[in-house]
Amino acid sequence: MAFSLVRAPSLPAFERVFEKAPISAGLLPITWQDVTDKLNFGHARIPSGEHAKGVKRYAFYNNWDENAFLSLRSNIQHLDGILPEWLHLDGAHGGIRLDNARKQSTARLWLQKNSKEFEIIPVLNNYNVQTGLWEGETVTQLLASDMAVETLIGNIVNEIELRRYQGIAIDFKRIGDESVAQFLAFVKKLKQRLESIDKSLFVTLPAYERRFDVWTLADSADRLILLAYDQHWEQSAAGPLSAQGWFEAQLEHAFKRVDGSKFIVALGSYAMDWSHSSTPTARRISVSDAWEILGDSDAQFWFEGQSLNGMFSYVSPGNVSHSVWMLDGVTMHNQTASALAMEPFGLALWRLGTEEPTVWASFGKGRVPTSASANEIRMLPPNDAISYSGDGEVLTVVDRNSPGSRSIDYKAQHNLITSQRVQELPKSLTITRWGHNRDKLLALTFDDGPSSSYTPRILEILRDKGVKATFFVVGANAALESSILRDIYNDGHDIGNHTFTHPNLSSIGTTQLDLELNATQRVLEAKLGIGTRLFRPPFNKDAEPSTRDEARTLISAAALGYISIGLQIDPLDWERPGTKTIVERTVEYAEMQSGNIILLHDAGGDRGQTVEALPEIIDRLSEKGYRFVALHELLGMSRDEVMPRLNDATPYVTGINSVGLSAASTLNWAFSALFYVAIVLGVMRLAVIVVAACIQSRSAQRRKCLDWQPASIAIIVPAYNEADVITDCIASLLECVGNVSEIIVVDDGSTDDTYGVALNAYRQHPRVKVYRKPNGGKATALNFGIEIAKSDIIVAIDADTRLDSRAVSLLSRHFVDPKLGAVAGAVEVGNAKKLITRFQALEYVVSQNLDRRALEVANGIIVVPGAIGAWRRDAVLDVGGYEEDTLAEDADLTLKLQRAGWHILYEPAALARTEAPQTLGLFLRQRFRWMFGMLQVAFKHIGALRERGAHGVKYFALPNILLFQFLFALVSPIVDLLLLLSIGADVYHYIQNGMAAASPRTLAILSYWAIWHILEFAVAVVAYKLDGRRMPIALFPMLALQRFCYRQLIYYVAIKSVAAAIHGRLVGWDKLPRQGLGGESVERSVPHRLQLKKSP
Repeated sequence: MAFSLVRAPSLPAFERVFEKAPISAGLLPITWQDVTDKLNFGHARIPSGEHAKGVKRYAFYNNWDENAFLSLRSNIQHLDGILPEWLHLDGAHGGIRLDNARKQSTARLWLQKNSKEFEIIPVLNNYNVQTGLWEGETVTQLLASDMAVETLIGNIVNEIELRRYQGIAIDFKRIGDESVAQFLAFVKKLKQRLESIDKSLFVTLPAYERRFDVWTLADSADRLILLAYDQHWEQSAAGPLSAQGWFEAQLEHAFKRVDGSKFIVALGSYAMDWSHSSTPTARRISVSDAWEILGDSDAQFWFEGQSLNGMFSYVSPGNVSHSVWMLDGVTMHNQTASALAMEPFGLALWRLGTEEPTVWASFGKGRVPTSASANEIRMLPPNDAISYSGDGEVLTVVDRNSPGSRSIDYKAQHNLITSQRVQELPKSLTITRWGHNRDKLLALTFDDGPSSSYTPRILEILRDKGVKATFFVVGANAALESSILRDIYNDGHDIGNHTFTHPNLSSIGTTQLDLELNATQRVLEAKLGIGTRLFRPPFNKDAEPSTRDEARTLISAAALGYISIGLQIDPLDWERPGTKTIVERTVEYAEMQSGNIILLHDAGGDRGQTVEALPEIIDRLSEKGYRFVALHELLGMSRDEVMPRLNDATPYVTGINSVGLSAASTLNWAFSALFYVAIVLGVMRLAVIVVAACIQSRSAQRRKCLDWQPASIAIIVPAYNEADVITDCIASLLECVGNVSEIIVVDDGSTDDTYGVALNAYRQHPRVKVYRKPNGGKATALNFGIEIAKSDIIVAIDADTRLDSRAVSLLSRHFVDPKLGAVAGAVEVGNAKKLITRFQALEYVVSQNLDRRALEVANGIIVVPGAIGAWRRDAVLDVGGYEEDTLAEDADLTLKLQRAGWHILYEPAALARTEAPQTLGLFLRQRFRWMFGMLQVAFKHIGALRERGAHGVKYFALPNILLFQFLFALVSPIVDLLLLLSIGADVYHYIQNGMAAASPRTLAILSYWAIWHILEFAVAVVAYKLDGRRMPIALFPMLALQRFCYRQLIYYVAIKSVAAAIHGRLVGWDKLPRQGLGGESVERSVPHRLQLKKSP
């Protein structure tokens, strides 16, 4: 499978007519005759330097052109503010409609983040986005109604205050003659309202408009935006867009009537392409598009000497001739010089996104057209960003990026460029859109799936509605949900590639990008026997790139044979804005008819709102006459063209891939199942432990009244190299309450003077007996003591343990029951001063002691601890005493007694304080010995599972050892690792994409992890309460901290123990240096070694 990932997808050669149609050069006119206002060389064009630099610079901006936002981001430093066309009249009753709320919000938030003191003065116009018409009649009806005017003014004020705009610009076109006076009255009234909230009112005034008295209009508004372009427009004959003479004449007409401080002069930088067919049409294009057409047609550029506007002609397919006129960097230099010489309040560029990059040399904030700026425009740079052209959501990329150049004739005395010759054309990276369809066809698309939670529900809805859709699948999800993937395909839906792991493609290399695409392709080949040509990059910035780096994704995908699918109808359902909002956004954007492809999501988070919204989206748009189709139909292609079937050339590769994917899916299922089983069993165990412990606590309360004591008790102390502490140990035992008739110290061949120290100190004491034997291990020392003891009840303790004075009597009283074989006491850590010993102290209370409480109920106590335990001597001898074949001789004897039918109790009031290892190394060595010993005990008593009786051992003790002490310890690190990897993936995702959100995978693991540990906290509280202890303040922080470090040590020891058992490794008593409870350092060692042999 790894080999197939580096192999390009097996997509057959694909030819589709979406490339640019061939065009050729056309004929140029010999001269331009229709110049109404001839160029006056004597017109002022040398601005006053300081005043000119301070003139405000604005730019018109709209949502529907991607290039506009790209230009804003690249050139914001050249501007004081923008005039975004964000607001439209909504009928004749004073309503306002946002142009595109999502894109408006994106631009506004970007401006707030990147430019603190930047003016945003939105334009309110009467353009109907859906019909593409300027609705002059709507304005006439509105102005005729005082109520509608008041409503409109109120809505304007509300919008300005809500968004914190600096003002509003009114741009009403095609106003009827009868409404001129009413319009002036509306403007005056609006200005009065805006003055009260310290906001500005701008009003647009086309330069050719003569119906308004300029002085009256200027007096009614704060500023007039003089639109000094569109000398020729879409409905006129082809001609200059703003001839220099015409432009200057319009300025003269306006400025001689009103002081220049009232004017913002709007200058154009765009191109107009007129087609001279039987039904002439015209379209506005960017200057960059015009240069592209000029280069593709190999036409001749002509800078017309009368108008000082550039133009060229070309012939498109069908032998249709075209004329293209443009306003470029040269015209901007000339017209900015003329405008600044009139000393206006400001200049405005029409518009961002269509301008030639060189316009900023003369138009930019603080710039003044001079010989220096004229020299700057000799270079024709390519667009810094991407140039978009065409309509539709299918994207093709032309990757070319090189500067051009031109020569100019600059007349310094007039500050005027009188001619230019293009020597080399600039070439920009261009993305061409195609596939736009106005026949009310819509394609539903779903990204990020398949998901077992949401995709089947979506498929069911689509079946019920009879709708086909397209699913852009993430390969990793598709591999795990292959049955859902087959359902998608079998239901007749299209399938596209959405990468394998959903990365930010602009931040990864080309090789990884190829692997991402190829891996998903392999999943489709292995599971469905098809490939796919459809590709949509994750994240909007990759699907709708704004930089060359982001466009690299589309370039690489195209090289692999993919058709890149963008989006225009995006209700942002992934934000979970509410079902109603998703529906309303989708319907609104669809009715704008700016696109045909609806983007929704069926995975990647909680998609419940999307599922709920889907039926209503389909119903409402269907009622409006829209028809839903799969992408192949929208593109006019067959299903096999977009999802070609595999050939039989390499069937073995597909087979291997299928096996590999199935194995991965099975492994994932196994891990998931293991995780959930572990959680369920763990919760069940905690519940059983708590309930049983509470039952035992009640039993223990009833046993408090026991006052029986045996006639004699023997305390056995096995010792090895305990010379420094042995006398203190004996002294503390002599203080114990109860019928302690003999204290037997057994020196197990110590190399120090343990025997001599004990003997010399207590030679004459009648109850203390000191013996010495050859070294044989703790089990032999204990057996020796039991053999020579005369008492029926024996208490065995370690030499490093200190008993509570009442402990012996509390233990021994229970032997009034003849069926009782042993009693386990409660162990505490006596040196809990360091973090590692505090962790152990916490573990003793909330784990070991609580477990003994619970397991007593089933007669399944795993171990009567060596630190404190009382035994019936006859019972011990009856089962053969302590044996030497395990390292956990106490646990071994405990299980032997229970299997023999003896009962064992737990006495929580009998306390012993023991010394815990104080360093990490000593702790690991001790726990390794303990856990390996417990594993030996479990294997030794595994036969109990087949025996009758001993239910506590069979159903509780052995499962607790094998399942919870070892298997859980093996599984838990995997769960922790999965959690860390999942969080790490989310952090990486955030670093790449700036989206701080946990994935569903992480949320699921965190949820179960949190529930588990909340229960553990609750269990700890119960443990302290049952013991009657005061809960320490640091309990909860310690439990939390323990989870992140101490538990991992236990897991390590458990894994090491299992590995040692598998390898048959020699493991025996270890030499542990320790600090006594009195603070003195001693050495302890038992050299006896044992081996756990593997089963034959």
